[in-house]
Amino acid sequence: MSGKVRTIEKKLAVLVGTLAILLTTSGILTALMVLPTESANAAGSGAGVYSLMDGFDASGVGVGGISPLELGTRITTGVSGNVTQAKFYLMTGDARDYTAHVWDHAGNLLATKAFAADSNPGWKSITFDTPVSITAGQQFTVSVYSASYAFNNAGWAPQSSISKTNGPLTADAGYFVYSGSASFPNGTIGSNYLVDLVFTTFDPSAMAFQVDVPAGTTQTLALGGTVTNVSVDWGDGSSA
Repeated sequence: MSGKVRTIEKKLAVLVGTLAILLTTSGILTALMVLPTESANAAGSGAGVYSLMDGFDASGVGVGGISPLELGTRITTGVSGNVTQAKFYLMTGDARDYTAHVWDHAGNLLATKAFAADSNPGWKSITFDTPVSITAGQQFTVSVYSASYAFNNAGWAPQSSISKTNGPLTADAGYFVYSGSASFPNGTIGSNYLVDLVFTTFDPSAMAFQVDVPAGTTQTLALGGTVTNVSVDWGDGSSA
């Protein structure tokens, strides 16, 4: 919806892009998850959204093997935040089932979510149902399991263009385990199995807000991100 105006009803208009919200009638506006944009990465401080492998073209890596595997990346964060997404590179012609996991330093499972079936090669991502809270200094692992995992080692800088550090995130290495089911990957030879994440250094739930709008007035809210889950209670038993 970026850059488009959607009229819900009763003169409520939402412009997502410049993110101006205009109310011209009485009601209560509730909006959830006002998210900073990716440009916050460049700032290196405050609220931001971080990944380790964004922009890496893995089309030339090729398939090194196919096995029942859990492959992941072990990471430490310098600031508290949330793992909101898991990402991995789907190799050419690979139409198998894949499931993402987040584990704490001791191998306790924190989150899981299956990827949608897809036979097109490239980066794939899923959003966890609930953001996974990670405290500063905590080591954690984001991994992906498949009973027939097509994999290879893309390497880390300077062997490839993928740095082990971005913002508050520092990768240890890629980790693996051969298994017939989802398991904590705890073996490593220093590889990079192209398992990535989205890490946000803010709490989305804390950014929910509510605005009361008196009858006959106009409210304009300039917001610097993406607004989702917008609803209005008009105070007369109706809502939008």
